[in-house]
Amino acid sequence: MAQKTVRYLISDSSDNFVGEWTDVGTELTLRREINNAMSSLTATLARNELTQIVTTDVLTTEADEVLTTEDDEILLADIVGATGIGSGTDLDLNQYVEVNTYYGSFVELLTEDDEVITTESDVDLLVEDGAPEGYPIFKGYISDWDLDFGDNDTVTVTLLNNGLELNHIILMDGTDTKVTFNSWDPSDIVRWVIDYAQTQGAHINYTATSIEDTGTTVSYTFNLNTVAECLNKVLELCPSDWYWSYDPGSDLYSLKARPVAPARYFTKQLDATKTKLRRSMSGLVNEVYFTGGGEPALLVKRVDAPSQAAYRRGISKISDGRVTDQTTAELMADSEIDRYKNPVYVGSVSVNGNHPYPIEEIALGEMAGFINYGDMIDDLELQVVGLTYNIDTVEVDLDRLLPATTKRIEDIKRNLDVLEQLNNPDAPV
Repeated sequence: MAQKTVRYLISDSSDNFVGEWTDVGTELTLRREINNAMSSLTATLARNELTQIVTTDVLTTEADEVLTTEDDEILLADIVGATGIGSGTDLDLNQYVEVNTYYGSFVELLTEDDEVITTESDVDLLVEDGAPEGYPIFKGYISDWDLDFGDNDTVTVTLLNNGLELNHIILMDGTDTKVTFNSWDPSDIVRWVIDYAQTQGAHINYTATSIEDTGTTVSYTFNLNTVAECLNKVLELCPSDWYWSYDPGSDLYSLKARPVAPARYFTKQLDATKTKLRRSMSGLVNEVYFTGGGEPALLVKRVDAPSQAAYRRGISKISDGRVTDQTTAELMADSEIDRYKNPVYVGSVSVNGNHPYPIEEIALGEMAGFINYGDMIDDLELQVVGLTYNIDTVEVDLDRLLPATTKRIEDIKRNLDVLEQLNNPDAPV
């Protein structure tokens, strides 16, 4: 298992490097969830407002010219300064924090015959084995600090990732808060939304491969919606079982269809420990009462008798005043039953450094399988819906794979969403 180190690099709001926290006394724990841009970190530093440390800096003249020896070697000096808390220190509200983990080394690049590959000048070519130059885990800012004048005099710092800024940007088209997309692929809508967010200073980004095209066409109008709300709505406009993720280390946004096959496997007593699986029928639905609109109100009952015979009755009540057609109500009720009429598996697994690939690469949304658990468990395929990163281990939350809803149901729901937006004004008064 590779030895890892963590570094906290601090910059001011103008992106000027301020310093590095070397007195963090807590283990890094970072929580991430599918379809959620928010992450946070808590770090406890061994300092108070009077703490001083020795730093090394370059000696310069009054004109800021670097002083050197006769051999052109730069002169350095130890500087003692107050570095506790507040303005002029490396711990102040709104300072930018980048957290990286380092492991591995540079190794010689070899041929298939294990011969070292060199340049024309006979210099060995080196490649990264691991992340010796750092793997970005988190980027964000200091939102709070708590100073404890107790036995140890510590400061607890709360860090929020850049995803929070998406909650504070209103999507606009010029001065209008009403932004209409007619006959767009949802993936193109989310690209437009992200491009706009970047013009407002947001760190969110995407690549040619991080956003997949859905192949569907929708129409929708946003009105006084934040970028975060837009991301959630775009997911609803996508085909069922799509998902999105936000990487707090790179601010990369991804929108993809649920994979059809596992991207990785967890092996019992090798890389997977503390595995928990739960078979549950607590969310069972096999009888639905759908209340619609109209006068009198539309009321539809749908039942799945085989599910009730195999398990027990599970009732759900759904209402939507925009639905006045019986066929539409029956389709929506049947869709609810189809997705929840059978028991499901959910679980978690703790994955250590014996995993065949770096644990940092375990991604939200991908499917996972099992090895050496026995036939019943080895046949399962579950989706990664949550990750808690602890440097040497990752706690992976796994959830059920719901069957896809039909395209007809998706179209009905989208049309209802469009109907809900029809009376919105173009801009606030």
